[in-house]
Amino acid sequence: EIIDEDADGYSPPEDCNDANSNINPSAAEICDLIDNNCNTQIDEGQVCTAIIGEINTISINQPDSTTWHTLNLNNDYTAPIVIMQPLSFNGPDPAHIRVRNVSPDSFEFQIEEWDYIKSQSHITENISYLVIESGSHILEDGTKIQASLANSNHEFKTALFSSSFNSTPIILTQSQTHYGPQAIVTRQKNANPRGFNVKVQEEEGNDGIHIYEDIGYIAIESSLNGTNNGNKFETRSTSTNHNWRTIYFAQNYNSPPIFLASLNSYIGTDPAGLRYKNLASQSLSIKIEEEQSKDSEVQHTNEAVDYLVFEKPGNIIAITN
Repeated sequence: EIIDEDADGYSPPEDCNDANSNINPSAAEICDLIDNNCNTQIDEGQVCTAIIGEINTISINQPDSTTWHTLNLNNDYTAPIVIMQPLSFNGPDPAHIRVRNVSPDSFEFQIEEWDYIKSQSHITENISYLVIESGSHILEDGTKIQASLANSNHEFKTALFSSSFNSTPIILTQSQTHYGPQAIVTRQKNANPRGFNVKVQEEEGNDGIHIYEDIGYIAIESSLNGTNNGNKFETRSTSTNHNWRTIYFAQNYNSPPIFLASLNSYIGTDPAGLRYKNLASQSLSIKIEEEQSKDSEVQHTNEAVDYLVFEKPGNIIAITN
């Protein structure tokens, strides 16, 4: 007796799913993570893609230290990693971004001034953010990217990539939690193709001790001419100190692009973060900003800076097969 329950002209075992007429040896293979043509391979011959992240810029102020802003994401994720730095330089009080309550479809953030600053209110700043699903991905143009969590306190801990890069990647970090109430920035050093060291740093006037926080990181292969979802991007390293330094982009953008960056060395040990200004289509200026809880001196030695420039807001697309 010939069995063909889905009436597609094929019977088991030749038909690997006799309950679905769209699955049989004559079916076309499509991007659905299913063996459509019953040859024991999944999605072969296709370039399958999926949304693994998003990138954008917002403008917002900070009325006080207790207010947290909620940012609802355009996509749902399983375990997203959020990078939201550096801060623009509209207000001169030393500040940075603090993130907490990262969920599949939203997160909370605030402009966090250092603890010694009494006002704790901050005028409107421009803030870019990058969200990437945890894991290792290959972007549309072949660029490798990894996103994950590390756990660290005031002492450097080693974060290892799930798979090594061919060369040292660009690394962006951001605390994802608010377990300790003191203002903090992340500092990183010793980047290599296998991983890096990372810690959190309180202001110098505190005792230098901070509890463990979850630190998100996104590592991306260095690229001068990347493309993703119709947008140009570049991932590069440079250096700066306490003086404003102009960075010129490798690609030509029609309008001011999205900019994200992290300090990627620990040559100067004073607590510090990055600020930027004068973002234009071809360049911007960055500097290292120290806090002044212990003294008024703000000079800082040259540090490595890793950065990402992305043409305009949108989804981040990766190849799934």
